[in-house]
Amino acid sequence: FFSSRRRHTRCSRDWSSDVCSSDLQKTNASKTLTTPPFWTRPSEWLALTPVGASEQKLTGLVAIMPDDGLNLLAVLCMADYTVDWGDGNIENVSNGTQVTHQYTYSTSSNLTSYGYKQAIVTITPQAGQNLTLINLRRQPSGIGTAITYNNRWLDIEVGSPNLTSLVIGANNSVAMFCMLERIRWVSKSTSYTSTLDFFYYLTNLQEVIIDADMSNMTSMNSFFYNCSKLKYGPKMNTSNVTSISTMFGNCYDLVYVPNYDFSNVSTYTSAFSNCYKLQNIPLKNTGNATTMTTMFQNCYELKNVPTI
Repeated sequence: FFSSRRRHTRCSRDWSSDVCSSDLQKTNASKTLTTPPFWTRPSEWLALTPVGASEQKLTGLVAIMPDDGLNLLAVLCMADYTVDWGDGNIENVSNGTQVTHQYTYSTSSNLTSYGYKQAIVTITPQAGQNLTLINLRRQPSGIGTAITYNNRWLDIEVGSPNLTSLVIGANNSVAMFCMLERIRWVSKSTSYTSTLDFFYYLTNLQEVIIDADMSNMTSMNSFFYNCSKLKYGPKMNTSNVTSISTMFGNCYDLVYVPNYDFSNVSTYTSAFSNCYKLQNIPLKNTGNATTMTTMFQNCYELKNVPTI
């Protein structure tokens, strides 16, 4: 249940490299919080227009690096779709086809003090089309299969009432998102019921806003697994969820969790394992639990657990 203390790596980032480095440093615990420690969006970032609940759209901010070899971006959607790359290039793409774009640092604008420039990418379906799948975890064309590529997304707004699959995090090494700090998920199809690995290994993710209806979700396994910089969980409807295995596993900086309704959850395996800074776990009815193996493993600063 609480298990023993072990040493685990945590992912930090050197933006000049395409490899996530690791360290074993355990930082000091934060004080008990009753409200989330809100993330502050960098003032130099270009503003994103919020996606509306009825829109079929993704808009996202990407970094353009001084090394043009790192400035490839690939997406794949189900629907005939249009991508405005934000640098003057617009492409119409056929249903189910991956498209790769090359940015050029010297001709790009919006320089930041971080050394990279910026562009806003916008993806929309073509007339009469329904956007059902958006896959950002794609390896750009021309990159060898043995190479893990680091996408340069910084901030994403995404939603579609027809969306049945959104691939950003995933339990594979095809592509990484070591710069992505924020995601706002706006809407989805009611048939979308599982968030398996949804934010998996987004190691720099710091704010998640969920404006989509989550009431029909039944599985949140590995939802935020390895989101090592995430400090608080987003508000969302969890009333029909039955499994949260490793939901917040390896969220080393997590300090705040809303009072989720886990009354239908039966499987809690490693749900909060390696949440080094978490001090309090607000839990509603856990009467349907059948397994809680290593639920709080390596929660070094945990001080209060409600009656289970």
